[in-house]
Amino acid sequence: RKYRNMQSRDTNTSIRQKLGSILGLSTSRGPQQLLQRIDELGRPEQSPFFTADVLRELDSGVPLQQRVRALRELHEIVATKHLEEHAVEAVWNAMKDLIHPAQPPNVRHQALTFITALIKGQYEDIGLFRAHFFDVVKNHEVKEDTAFRLLMLQVLTKSGRDIQYMEDKIGPFLLSWMPQVFSTDRATEFLTLLIGLIHYNATYIDEDVLTGIVQLTCGEARGTKYPDFIEKSLDLLSAVVCYSSLPIDALQAFITIVCHTLNIERFIERSLEVVLKLLATHLGCSAIYTMCDMMKDSPFPHDPLLMRGAVFFVSMSLWGIRRVSSLDLSFSMVLPYIRQAAHSQHTIVVYEVALSIGRLVRKYHIQLNTLEWDHIYACMEAIYSHALLQSGDSKQNSLMHCIGDLVSNIENLYNANSPIGASEHFFAFMEICKEALPLHSVISLLDYKARFISATDEQWVQCLHCLMETFYRREGRAVIRMEALKVLGRVLEQHFSDHEDQLMTEVILPVLQPITEDPDPDVRSKAAQIIVQLISEASFLSSSRLLSVIETMLQKGIELARVSRKPAGEPCLPCDCKTAVDELILVLKTKLYTSSPLAEQIYNLLITFLQQLYDHGLRSPSACILKLQIFNCVLTLRTNEYGQLGFIEKDTGQLGFSPFYVYAHPLEGGSSTHSLTKTLNFKTAFMTVLTCLEQEYDWDVLTHVVLQLQGLLENRSLTLAGMSDLSTLCMDLCQLMDASTARGPAGGHKNWHTELGVCVYSALGSLCTYPSHLSRSAQQLLVCCLEAGLVGSGAQPCVAALHICLLEFQNTMKRLLPKVLYRVVQIVATPTMALPVLEFLLCIISVPEMYYSFVEKDYLCVFGVALTYTDPKYNTYILATAYRSIALWFVCCRTQYRPSLAKFITKTLLSNLVQQRPGFFTSPQMNTQLRQRSVVTQSKGTGEDVGTLACEMAQVCLEMLARYTYSNLSTQPCRSSGLMALFHTGCSTCKTWIVGNSLVTVTTTGHGGSGGMCMVCTNQKGTGPHSFGTTSRPIAGLQQHGCLPRGWAEIKIRRPTGTVSWVLKVQNRLNIFSSMQPREWMMRDIDYELTLFNQLGTGVLDYGEPFTPFPPSTSKMGVSQQEATPILNIVPERGMSLQSATPPQCISSGVDKSVPLREEVVMASGGPLREEVVMASGGPLREEV
Repeated sequence: RKYRNMQSRDTNTSIRQKLGSILGLSTSRGPQQLLQRIDELGRPEQSPFFTADVLRELDSGVPLQQRVRALRELHEIVATKHLEEHAVEAVWNAMKDLIHPAQPPNVRHQALTFITALIKGQYEDIGLFRAHFFDVVKNHEVKEDTAFRLLMLQVLTKSGRDIQYMEDKIGPFLLSWMPQVFSTDRATEFLTLLIGLIHYNATYIDEDVLTGIVQLTCGEARGTKYPDFIEKSLDLLSAVVCYSSLPIDALQAFITIVCHTLNIERFIERSLEVVLKLLATHLGCSAIYTMCDMMKDSPFPHDPLLMRGAVFFVSMSLWGIRRVSSLDLSFSMVLPYIRQAAHSQHTIVVYEVALSIGRLVRKYHIQLNTLEWDHIYACMEAIYSHALLQSGDSKQNSLMHCIGDLVSNIENLYNANSPIGASEHFFAFMEICKEALPLHSVISLLDYKARFISATDEQWVQCLHCLMETFYRREGRAVIRMEALKVLGRVLEQHFSDHEDQLMTEVILPVLQPITEDPDPDVRSKAAQIIVQLISEASFLSSSRLLSVIETMLQKGIELARVSRKPAGEPCLPCDCKTAVDELILVLKTKLYTSSPLAEQIYNLLITFLQQLYDHGLRSPSACILKLQIFNCVLTLRTNEYGQLGFIEKDTGQLGFSPFYVYAHPLEGGSSTHSLTKTLNFKTAFMTVLTCLEQEYDWDVLTHVVLQLQGLLENRSLTLAGMSDLSTLCMDLCQLMDASTARGPAGGHKNWHTELGVCVYSALGSLCTYPSHLSRSAQQLLVCCLEAGLVGSGAQPCVAALHICLLEFQNTMKRLLPKVLYRVVQIVATPTMALPVLEFLLCIISVPEMYYSFVEKDYLCVFGVALTYTDPKYNTYILATAYRSIALWFVCCRTQYRPSLAKFITKTLLSNLVQQRPGFFTSPQMNTQLRQRSVVTQSKGTGEDVGTLACEMAQVCLEMLARYTYSNLSTQPCRSSGLMALFHTGCSTCKTWIVGNSLVTVTTTGHGGSGGMCMVCTNQKGTGPHSFGTTSRPIAGLQQHGCLPRGWAEIKIRRPTGTVSWVLKVQNRLNIFSSMQPREWMMRDIDYELTLFNQLGTGVLDYGEPFTPFPPSTSKMGVSQQEATPILNIVPERGMSLQSATPPQCISSGVDKSVPLREEVVMASGGPLREEVVMASGGPLREEV
């Protein structure tokens, strides 16, 4: 062993030295230098690699290990360098014994690896020697060397692309070698070699060889678990289809493997692609037939995956999204096979059939004929039958879902009038599987069967009964049962009137009478609706029987509400009760106007049910809704003067009275009703209303009842028919406000007390019109309740109700009015409350008995209320009403209270108005503003106008206080007959001026002429002047032309608070040199002329001809320029401040308006005005005068 090691060491050294000498390198050089030298030798002028010495190292005489080492060292050279000519043959001959089976495995493997590298490096130069190497691979049958042989063959053929010099041998060899290679881990690489071979050299592969390759590949792929091998197998099959011609004998294996790989999620798309390629070839129809044969289930009873794949590929290629257009096959050719597959025992196959059928119906339903539709319906029945055999798992749910979708699609086609074959077959299948169908499909089936129910058929009633048995009594889904009831309602609506007895006996009573025991409230609700509709159309006997069913249903609903309480504690009524009540109300409103006694039964039933709701204490929201409905019906009843009843129409508000029904109360006057007239007892309804007022806690019901009660009380006859003594109702309403704190809404509504109070007070206002039907205590309670409501937000209806009480309850109001007024003072002053309060104060004045006993405190309350609304922020009507109230109350109150009241009123008015219009009463422009104001009725518009108007009214009010504080009203001034004759002639002139808020009218007598004559005397020449300043006044002259004296004047001042007038005479032209005293001759002259005027006025003195009126004069003040002009000094009355900063405006139309009224009265002679007032009437004497 030691000798061998030394020899091996020497041999290694000699080989390196020899290679170094050959390459021209030193052994001391490194690997990089060696590689660089090898690259240089790769040039054409390089020296040979395999010399005799190198080949001798590979010879069989050299030790085995040394030879193997030499192969390793030469491996890179032969793989990368171009060897000299015949070097391959020389190397092969030197080392061919190394691959002998007798050699150790590692030696063989190294030798095969070296040969592979040699073939790869010298591939272009080996030429015919390739056939020799192929034989080496073929004949070397050592199993352990399979991988090296395969690698050597791959390199030799370039993975099947180059098979030169081995064309006839490689195919059979590979076929025979396949089982051995498939048993190793090199199967995937072998398939790659086969794919390349088929791809580039398919023409050199015989049909039997290709058949064997496909069959062996498919067989191995079917049993393997390696996805890479399956993928390569599919690539091989694809290459066979694309670059060769698949033998017919291999078609079965081909279809089998792709059907299996289809069930692997990773290879679904790849398998489909391979099959579609096959189906597009000349073998497409054969492949379809092969797959259809697989669907029969007899050759493959235990392989559901194969059948599933076949169903999928057939459906996808013929009517799927990857349809193969080259396949000219009708659906009827494959549907029988799919129908057989639908009877498979495997759910996966049946499910695939369901998907395929659904795909066909969705896309190609128009192209299907009747026979194909029959196959589809048969498949659907088989699918449903298979689904029923499955347990309640996901598989069954999936199948049922497919059935539902398929039926829905066909149903949509049917609704769209598209052909679906024999529709009776489709609906027959729907009836079989209606339990698995969606709701809308079952409803379509129900409608389809209902179409054939017609009175023209002999057994139509029995068909209707069977329909209700199938879809109502035996059906568990509420929606379908309700649809069955709708169908029943439609049929009854068409044929009930003609076949009432038969339908009642065979259908209605058997189906609907047990409805009270039905557990579903929605179904009961629909049934109740149908029953009540039948009640309105049936005869009285049938209606009574059906009405008893409704009565039982209502009683059952109350029982259910009592036993089934919710967690909140309130029992809830079922919805069928609400439906029954709603429908009964509609029938009642219809039957009331007919002669049928059914309206009375329904009315009594509703009132009884309503009373039972209160007896059992049902306060749930559903119960409150029913209460609202019944109260809304009962409280809208009205009666006319004949006692006939009628309902108020909800939309129009109109009343229509029934000639067949009256209220159960004898008509006034003892008139009798007709024998056919029915009556409704309104006492029971009224008692239920009282029960509601006492026990109801629901906000909506309570408010609605009180609101409706107000309208009912306006119908006096019906109200008294329900209750002759309304004291109980009055007390309940009043107590309702006391207990309202405990009856508020649960939602925390903020204004609930105000809203309820408005309703209650409005009802009490209507109740005030029944004074004879209310006890004294009830009246007092009513007034006290209204009084308490004055301080709240609902004061307006309280004031209106107290207004009525003031007229109806006078005895009661006498004692309570001061207290009421004290409450009225506490009302918040708003524009809304202004008019009701002021009208209430004015109404008290119309009843003097009410305020006879008032004291100063009571009057202060009245004026305090009225003065609140004198603020200019209110409109003109409110202001006018407020000042009118103040004026009327002031003149009506006792005189002893007036001074203090006047101070209170004056102080309040001034404080209010000074804040709004400071300086108004002291402004020099006040009179101008007042003159520019129009009357009150024309004052509309801006706030400035309203403020000015308020100041005007305040000024008038203060004037009125000054005038009447210490005196009562006086009469209007009137003229005597003499003054009428003096001033009502054509010789008088009248002018009027506006001074503040007063009209000053000055009337003077006589027209100015020339020479001291009147105008008539001046016109008649030859007649001397008449002098009225002397004692000589011939009566004959007056009788000739009716000339009257001049110098007389009347001054009349008209104010809003009264009128003052007086008459005066100007005596400036009397004889001042007479011996008589001025006072004497002045009085004698006046007395004479007054006697003359009285005689003229009474007709004692006859002129001989009537007075001729003088033409309008254009002179100023009716006096010539030479005479003195009478002028009046206007002095304001006591309590007023009037300044005439600007001349008053003249409003007389016939006088020059430019002449102002002067401020002092003087005489032409400069004498003072007489202190005496000749005639004054209509007012107190003025001190200034």
